[in-house]
Amino acid sequence: MEAIREFVARYRWTPGPGVSNNEIVAAERALGPFPGGYREFLSEFGWLEFGSCEVYGLGSGKPDYMDVVRMTLSERAQPAVPLPESWVCVMNDGAGNLFSFDTNLVASGAENSPIFGTTSWEMIRISKSWHHHFRSG
Repeated sequence: MEAIREFVARYRWTPGPGVSNNEIVAAERALGPFPGGYREFLSEFGWLEFGSCEVYGLGSGKPDYMDVVRMTLSERAQPAVPLPESWVCVMNDGAGNLFSFDTNLVASGAENSPIFGTTSWEMIRISKSWHHHFRSG
């Protein structure tokens, strides 16, 4: 979480207020289990906005298009290139690329799931975990 805190301070990103464990559990019921790092992020920040990039989340003050449940369900229902049912989209870079994690990996006991990038033509592994994505970016 320290890397995210540093980004927020250094680049003046706009974070949300953070959410309760009950809100996180309700979202997991709808989408599948979240990795520990993303749960920590939701608890402390809820959501995050910086320029044209948005980190989807939960809580008050966020626009509807940044709600992780709403956006993931919408992306899973896309007719052209649907997001796999076990994936949760957590970030949009503003250029049409989504960043997601796989709830099946979390459910299988993995502490963290890699972050995958999704474009209109391919899905690639971007980083090995939620925290690593911010440390390396």
